[in-house]
Amino acid sequence: MLLKIVLVEGAGRFTLATGYTIFEGWRSLGRWTTWYFAPYIMIWGFVYGATAMSSSALPLAALFPQLPLIWWAVLMGLLGFVMVWFNRYAVFEKITAVLVGLMFVTVVGLPIIATPNIPEMFSGLVPIIPEGGLLYALALAGGVGGTITLAAYGYWLREKGWYTPSG
Repeated sequence: MLLKIVLVEGAGRFTLATGYTIFEGWRSLGRWTTWYFAPYIMIWGFVYGATAMSSSALPLAALFPQLPLIWWAVLMGLLGFVMVWFNRYAVFEKITAVLVGLMFVTVVGLPIIATPNIPEMFSGLVPIIPEGGLLYALALAGGVGGTITLAAYGYWLREKGWYTPSG
């Protein structure tokens, strides 16, 4: 976790200091970096894409079980493709902000609704993985981010128009 924080900070600082993404920074070291990192990026990008689609589809499949998980995952992948293809990062950001607000209200509201069961709430602090749920738990954990996400930070900074560190 600490290593990821250091890498995220480093990738962000590199982009702000130089104006280049981490991919452009690697490229400036020579053409060999393309050949060195390309297989890793191709494989990890595929795995990460599948993980992102699955982790986005899991809650939808739970809420709307009429459509199987695999179809929800395909729909999430297609939605992501459409947003990238038509350069709709701002739309994605607004949808994410609304969903984070909804999550906040839900997380704060649930303890109020469950007030009579305060002792039972503490049992929820013990992490458990239900029977047969290991693959789902790994998919959700993988959806949190990895190296491909680190590489994307430079592009997100550009999209937001952040070119210098705020004082």
